[in-house]
Amino acid sequence: MNIQKALSFIAFGFLFTLLNININSINFTPSFIGWILLFLAYDNLGTYTEGKVWLKWTSLALGVLSLVIWILGLTKPEFSTRVLDAVLSAASAVYLYFLLGILENVADDYGSGLSRKLHTVKLVNLVAVCLMELIAIQIPAQGTPDTLMTVLVFALMLLALGLAIYMMFLLFRLRKDIKQLA
Repeated sequence: MNIQKALSFIAFGFLFTLLNININSINFTPSFIGWILLFLAYDNLGTYTEGKVWLKWTSLALGVLSLVIWILGLTKPEFSTRVLDAVLSAASAVYLYFLLGILENVADDYGSGLSRKLHTVKLVNLVAVCLMELIAIQIPAQGTPDTLMTVLVFALMLLALGLAIYMMFLLFRLRKDIKQLA
């Protein structure tokens, strides 16, 4: 078990899943790298992940899915990956819900004080992202999108983005706390 190494993998992995640096339509920070880092973090969390081996393999599956989306974007830019993106987004929110639950326990055990914040963020993020994806996937089927639905999706998207940025800072802060407290 190496909590500091796990938190580094998680913080930087999450950074890759959040950042999207494109140059000439090529994404130079593909999210599959982040998912691989999250996959590698699993074994370093030791007893915190007991009975949750599915979490390790879910991060690998999400990495493969994001790799497929990335390759499709490079080779077939005209191909719409909207449904795949929605599946990846919702599955990511569920994955993060469980991962942040583990990190709540880590924060408690090390006396970090970030446990309540991680708990709140994991709940609000799960609801916001899943609701946003459910509504957004319905909009194209309507023909002419309802203004209220569009505004709601946009508001949920801003909330999810704000939460993701806040989550990233929490993860790096937890990493720093553990390094100081260990």
